[in-house]
Amino acid sequence: MDSRHAVGVCLHNNGPHGGNGEKIDMSAQGIANAIVSRVGSSSFSSWRIGLAERKKYWSGTENENVTHWTAWQADSLSDAQQVEAHFINKGMKGGTGGDLSARKTVYVYIF
Repeated sequence: MDSRHAVGVCLHNNGPHGGNGEKIDMSAQGIANAIVSRVGSSSFSSWRIGLAERKKYWSGTENENVTHWTAWQADSLSDAQQVEAHFINKGMKGGTGGDLSARKTVYVYIF
């Protein structure tokens, strides 16, 4: 078990499953696990995190390398904001804020 903590619970290095058609948990913890798995052994500081209401590139990425873009649909805006704040505190680039609606689907993305 990994000693890093996110959103109040312990993270596991194996991340979520899904290769066999299993449902991936998109709660704050599920997304945090998926991010830790995606980042792997690289430094958090070499990644950017953000939130969007549509699963498409954030407008500020024109001059960024988005080869490793990955997005997860969050169960709620609150969960998405918790994950974003946690990983910014861990060193990922990005900023909290924005004008997102709790009534719309929200995605957490990293690249």
